[in-house]
Amino acid sequence: MKIGFVTNYDLSTKSNFNIVSECLPNDSFNMMSMDATRKNLIDNLSRRPQDDVFIFTHGSDNCFYDNDDKIAYSDKDAYLNKRIVFVYACYTANLLGKVTANSGSIYWGYTGRLAALEDADESKHIFINIVSDILDNFTLLKNKKEIIKYLDKLKLKCESGQYELDKIAENNPDFDVMEGYKALMHIWSRLRIYYKSENTKLFHSEAEVNDLFE
Repeated sequence: MKIGFVTNYDLSTKSNFNIVSECLPNDSFNMMSMDATRKNLIDNLSRRPQDDVFIFTHGSDNCFYDNDDKIAYSDKDAYLNKRIVFVYACYTANLLGKVTANSGSIYWGYTGRLAALEDADESKHIFINIVSDILDNFTLLKNKKEIIKYLDKLKLKCESGQYELDKIAENNPDFDVMEGYKALMHIWSRLRIYYKSENTKLFHSEAEVNDLFE
């Protein structure tokens, strides 16, 4: 089973919400929009200690935020221990991911700032397909070799999505591909996976590496 936590309180989180809502795993218990509060998150993490977790919201180095734009979870909390966690939020891999991984978790998170997922009618299917694949697979990859192999697959899916954006733009000159391009690039290139320790950081061999991010 999985626990989902997805906010929806500004333009960026609304775009993410619109995509994730279309591809929630069948085995997930979800806190969405106004239900995505710190209280609900902590209560459900406490009651479901075996469940893995996915998060889509805003973040910073040491925390991510709830639907009231207040801290939902920080590096001072200890409810994500020994789980597999995926967090689509800016910067959380920089510190929160390390702290969480040191508790025995596998933490999928992001460094740097992230573009919101694209929810335009013409292109949202691209992002639904990719997010659905991530949510179906991130808990199934149990060792470093499997994760590295999946990162190659994820990069290819995102590059295929960029090609689809080009095709959409060819038929619709007014369609702006830039935000979608950035989001697809960020999904794989700013992803950092801490495998049960801050000393084991996995990322794609062609990923962006920049001291400004990490």
